[in-house]
Amino acid sequence: MKLRTPATLLALILATLALSALPASAGPTTIDVFPGESIQEAVNGASPGDTIVVHEGVYEGSVAIRQSGITLVGETGTVLTPGGTGRACNRGIYGICVGSRTGDVVADVTISGFRVQDFPVFGIVGFGTRNLTIASNTLVDDGEYGVAAFGSVGTNIVENVATGNFIGAYIGDSPRARATVANNTLTDNGMGLFIRAASLGAVRDNVISQNCVGILVLHDGSITPERWLIASNTINRNNLVCEGREPLAGTGILLLGADDNEIVSNTIVGNRARGGLASGGVALLSAGRRATPDGNRVIQNDLVRNRPNILTDGTGRRNVIRNNNCTGPC
Repeated sequence: MKLRTPATLLALILATLALSALPASAGPTTIDVFPGESIQEAVNGASPGDTIVVHEGVYEGSVAIRQSGITLVGETGTVLTPGGTGRACNRGIYGICVGSRTGDVVADVTISGFRVQDFPVFGIVGFGTRNLTIASNTLVDDGEYGVAAFGSVGTNIVENVATGNFIGAYIGDSPRARATVANNTLTDNGMGLFIRAASLGAVRDNVISQNCVGILVLHDGSITPERWLIASNTINRNNLVCEGREPLAGTGILLLGADDNEIVSNTIVGNRARGGLASGGVALLSAGRRATPDGNRVIQNDLVRNRPNILTDGTGRRNVIRNNNCTGPC
């Protein structure tokens, strides 16, 4: 007796067999770039989830990342400098830039392992990004900013070295930045770290030394910078002089009109140059009549031979300054 397969079951079996015959969808891939090849071409050809490995060598020109989910990795000895035909980032004056031209959010991009040097404005910068990670890069003599993020959320700036820039690291224009700046070495810049018109984040375990000011948190008249945890940093001898209308010199941590920030368990030593806007280990000052420093907590810091260790102009309210270990008056 010949059995008949029901038509619906036969159709299901045939459909399953047809699906099993289709090739598997391509997953994330690794794209290699060698000296003489174009990093930008590799980025343009990448898909979300791909990793681009740039092998040791010197590469000229800027690189723009316009889509989400790209990982760009430099090997030890991978150097990016201006020049060549690579002008993807504002005609080549930025080193590596992340952001779309349409205003869409570019998310989950990671850049690591590069030495980016001598670009006129930015070493590495993100505009309107989410969860941008800039890790283990060296930013040298990039005219204005070593590493920076504007209008971004969830930026991670970790384990970088920035030296010889006007601003080593920067977070700005971000009312809910949720940024992390950790384990970086920021030396011999104008400002080590500049936080402007940005709120909510953590600055921890950085070495910040020999700048004009170690950390500047500024209310510029728009967004009040608030709810930053500044903890466990080493901030020493920031005594260079940055000339300007109000020169900066000799300040470890300077809060100008910033509210509700916590400065805790930092080691702050020898910030004492003369001739700047403010000198001292920690300074809480007004940025104008409507931008007084309110509700900040300065606790459990080691303050050694700063001039003075703690400076206030008397304008703030609800500030707590206590349990600091000072060599010299607190």
